[in-house]
Amino acid sequence: AGRGRGEGSVGKGAGGYFSGMTKDGLTGLAEKLYIETVRAPSNFSTENANTAISLWATLGRLDRVEKLLEMFEKREDGVKLLDHNAIESAVEAYANKDNHKKAVEWFQLLRATGTPPRLTFIKHLINLSKSNAHRAVKWFGVIDEFGLEADVECYNAVIKAYKFAKDPNNAIEWFNKLKAKGIAPDVLTYTYIFTSFPMDKGEQSEQWFEEMRRDGIEPDQTAWNCIINAVSYYPHKAEEYFKLMKESGEEHNTNSYTFLIASYCRNRQMEKAESLFHDMVNNGLEVDFKAFISLIQGYLALDDKPRAEYWTREMRVSDVHLYFRDYRTLIKIFAQYHDMEHAEFWFREMANSQDSWLSTHEYNLLIRGYEMRKDPDRVEYWFKELRKSKWNPDVQTYETVIRAYLQAGRMDDARKLVLQMASNRMKLSPKSTLELLQYIHAQDMNMNSAIKTYQEMRKRYAITVDLDVLSGMIQSCVREGLHTASEFWLQELDKASHISPTSRTYHTALQVVLNGPADDMMEKAEKVITMMKRKNVPIKMDIVNQMLTISRKMNDDVSATKWLDIMEENNLANDRVTYSIMAGWQDMLSDPRWMPSSEKLKEWERETNRERARRARKEAQREKQDDEKNYAERKEKKKDSETGGWAGGVPGRGGVPGRGG
Repeated sequence: AGRGRGEGSVGKGAGGYFSGMTKDGLTGLAEKLYIETVRAPSNFSTENANTAISLWATLGRLDRVEKLLEMFEKREDGVKLLDHNAIESAVEAYANKDNHKKAVEWFQLLRATGTPPRLTFIKHLINLSKSNAHRAVKWFGVIDEFGLEADVECYNAVIKAYKFAKDPNNAIEWFNKLKAKGIAPDVLTYTYIFTSFPMDKGEQSEQWFEEMRRDGIEPDQTAWNCIINAVSYYPHKAEEYFKLMKESGEEHNTNSYTFLIASYCRNRQMEKAESLFHDMVNNGLEVDFKAFISLIQGYLALDDKPRAEYWTREMRVSDVHLYFRDYRTLIKIFAQYHDMEHAEFWFREMANSQDSWLSTHEYNLLIRGYEMRKDPDRVEYWFKELRKSKWNPDVQTYETVIRAYLQAGRMDDARKLVLQMASNRMKLSPKSTLELLQYIHAQDMNMNSAIKTYQEMRKRYAITVDLDVLSGMIQSCVREGLHTASEFWLQELDKASHISPTSRTYHTALQVVLNGPADDMMEKAEKVITMMKRKNVPIKMDIVNQMLTISRKMNDDVSATKWLDIMEENNLANDRVTYSIMAGWQDMLSDPRWMPSSEKLKEWERETNRERARRARKEAQREKQDDEKNYAERKEKKKDSETGGWAGGVPGRGGVPGRGG
């Protein structure tokens, strides 16, 4: 609905009734028809009501669309009176708002009419799926359902969804489906395929681009530009395609130059980037924001602030119009490279340009920038500025400020902020929860403080606890040898019904037991295994080896035999670790299950010899480098001594005239 409309006017709705009508005129008509319908619930004009649905769907007022649907449902014939075009308008409007559930509900009404949808309508729905490829495939299925014939544009729309989803494998699968149907791919098909690969997979993009040319399809200007961008991690390749584009007869445009400039800047070839920028200007092409920002970012990455400032000034005096996303990019990049003065400048420029463009996100960029620069006072300043504005802090804001407080040792301030989050119905993310607990443990050198904080925050629903949090705290116990504390974190893991632990977590817990006192070591280890079984975590060989290690330490051959039985029951194969644990244990020599075959022993011996040889080579190489360095230093000392302490008019090691040499 409303596709292709220009500024100040509204194009055709789904019914195609209102071409060229202004938005105000369209709104007035929609309101008039809506009021007429609502005032006559039992005998309203169905034609006018259907038109009103199309109009309000085009305008994006879906509350009015739903109210009109209710009016139809109250009539005797109900939704059967709905017009095909009105329904299509509503489906498109919901799809455009990314409300797939409602779009499907309205599509069910379309099915009820018995009239098949137009193929162009289905194509539009697939395109509105954007990066939600699963949804695009669902809409594509409607084509088969109604017996319609899919064309190359339908397949292209699905492939494009996979391109936006960064899923080249499925994009290629749909390309193969298109070929299997006997449909010829076009330049767009290939372009969507070779732009679906990540930037660091430029060689695969290149292969598909060349495949397109072998298929007899000549790249257009867009395809050439896309391949220059796709291989921009490798500037020599981008340069090569830039030249080939010209030789093919396709003219370079702003994007061609901008993508190659970005490639040069990404690889720190700044002289080439500047030269190409001047070529673009001399050729009369319009310079866009991307060219400037590439140069600015390139120089910031090289820590060449004067040149970054030069290109910032050039951009400001140019005719480049900055949109809200451009201001956001400038703030982000300057903050990323710790140039907070310029980041603040662009924040103010954005506010002065159009205040409504500002949001919590821009404040977060400044707060994060000062947190990375370890400046808690400025973090706090911008946090207060955000709270004074019409915007509200989000989880990211709070977490960044809390991290800044922790880095500055301001534990009380961090704690207050966590509780403030909880009062605002927000929770720390698992990552920030783990950072907080580990920081408290490190500061107080006492795990009990971390446990008390955890219990308090948990009670107030201020933190999010997942496997990473509990595993991380158990790992901290391993490093510090905190046996009692590890039991607390294990019990928390055991109580957490929403967490599915892995074998690795329990392996870490057994390591704590193994490093602890020998008095009740086996009893504690068995508790860990009981918890593991309760969580239905499968026994793996690393767990068996841990239990055999504890058995060996306790000289408990009964437990060792039991764990060898478990190894057999679970079809696990002994390994080098098993052999190293059990070798030389007299009480277990009669049990052959831990002993490897002679072939395995020989293989392990060969691997050991190879590893020893590798280490010896590395050590010899290091010694050689040290010898060369020492020789160079001795040579430099000798040269300095031979100059008499006055080499080239600069006082040397002699220090005083007449005493050197």
